[in-house]
Amino acid sequence: MREAYRPARMFNQLMRERNRKEEARNRKILSLLPRNDFVDHLLEEWKAQSPWIDVTPVAIIVRMKRATAMFDKARERLGVPFGIGNGEIMVLDALHRVGPPNRLNPTRLMQELMTPSGTMTSWIDRLARMGLVKRSADPGDRRGVLVQLTSRGRRIVSEMDKMARAQWSGMPHAALAQFKPRDLNTLSELLRRLCVILENTSVEGSGESPHGAAAPGVR
Repeated sequence: MREAYRPARMFNQLMRERNRKEEARNRKILSLLPRNDFVDHLLEEWKAQSPWIDVTPVAIIVRMKRATAMFDKARERLGVPFGIGNGEIMVLDALHRVGPPNRLNPTRLMQELMTPSGTMTSWIDRLARMGLVKRSADPGDRRGVLVQLTSRGRRIVSEMDKMARAQWSGMPHAALAQFKPRDLNTLSELLRRLCVILENTSVEGSGESPHGAAAPGVR
């Protein structure tokens, strides 16, 4: 009986050792990072010009925008070997995420990616020319179409996922690997609560929901 459990014990020991080394590496990386980011410089300028203003909300918004831009650039680099950009990658990811048969209508894609109809059409056109997606008639809408991931598109998504995990310690980006799981969970929950508020608040003056309005004409 003891022999039967030996492989499991060895595996657990290996995983604990791997985690210990990973944590030590992350602590070393964090110790080498500068204490301030670019936004700190901006905050000092705002405080000097308008010391009565609470700059915390501004710092949150600017940091989210900068982090998103840097994440997008990193993801776009993953698409370079396959000749696709960040927008096309987001479309492929969305189709892959919904599971078989991996298809969505263009309006749903626009709403998820918060993208104008013209931009979405150009992304779909390019992916279709490359054989990564295909259009088909929507059985629930005689005038509608569905965008479906092809077998080649699924292979590309799988390859990019492997590349990301190999480069970034199993995370979507190396920066996230520097945080403990509980810190990531806390950050995720705070952002979730923020998005719930934003997504359920009407866009002032537009009459539209932040979820995105159906836009006819996208194909």
